[in-house]
Amino acid sequence: MLSLPDRRAPGFQQLAEAVADRACWLADAAGHWNLSAVEDAVEAIDNLVAALSQIDADVARALAGGPAATAAALLR
Repeated sequence: MLSLPDRRAPGFQQLAEAVADRACWLADAAGHWNLSAVEDAVEAIDNLVAALSQIDADVARALAGGPAATAAALLR
């Protein structure tokens, strides 16, 4: 389990919740993908992986395969 401080920047929790909500909306509408939507979603995933990887080295190692996986998805 991650050990993180209880304090965070104002509004940060709300931003994280909004990302999670939007991801659920995308999952619910999964049959409506087009190339532009996939590229946008992959960019979001890559940005989230980069942000989460800054937590610590263990998280970075756990997520290290993310960019290669998203790149491979775009090459299909």
